[in-house]
Amino acid sequence: MKLFKLLLIINILSLLLGCKKDEENQFLVGDIVGFVGLYDEEGIEVEDKSGVEVSISGLSITATTDENGRYELKDVPAGTYILNYSKDDYGVYKIFAYQFVGGNVPSLVYERSMYKQSSLNVKSLDISLEDETIYVTYETDETTYTACRFFLNDSSNVSNLNFDYCTDRMSLKTISKTHFTWPIFLDRIPYSLGDEIYLVVYFYNINDGSGYYNLKQDMIFYSSAKKASDVVSFILE
Repeated sequence: MKLFKLLLIINILSLLLGCKKDEENQFLVGDIVGFVGLYDEEGIEVEDKSGVEVSISGLSITATTDENGRYELKDVPAGTYILNYSKDDYGVYKIFAYQFVGGNVPSLVYERSMYKQSSLNVKSLDISLEDETIYVTYETDETTYTACRFFLNDSSNVSNLNFDYCTDRMSLKTISKTHFTWPIFLDRIPYSLGDEIYLVVYFYNINDGSGYYNLKQDMIFYSSAKKASDVVSFILE
């Protein structure tokens, strides 16, 4: 009889604890609401902000912005995530270490801005070495609104996500100019004479000034980054 009562008590406690756990799990799920602003190559806000895909790394939960730039991610479990924003011709924007606690009230993400990528490309690219300095010269179409950045690596798969060294963003906000020459000083790069180096040029929307902080690579990235040249190789000699 005592054994029967003990088993009964254990079953009742299990049911109660199970209900409590289900209630807690239900509470730790909620919605995320946010907005995205889109801007053209000249930095003017785009009226139709639809078509931005928003996703959460590690989860199969996605949403797409409406014409007002609004999106809603539904039934998201509590946790710390990376939020990803992407749209053709606007690149990728990320929010790292986003902490979501869940609950009945939707969590609001303040508006993020994405800028249209430059329509320009590098038409020719030359590299020379003189007086402990690498000079990168390239030709492009006439422009007044863009910026550039060089990425270097000892591997041919160099990119804005895979590099040993990158320059600061350099403004090309000039009038009627198609040829540009930029210096890279040897004492700033992690290479020695005789090394083979690979370089690629990326263009940016000149108005894209805030960017996002990438925790993994400890630097600022910009959603409007676009590969603008082929990868070229040269030997330091």
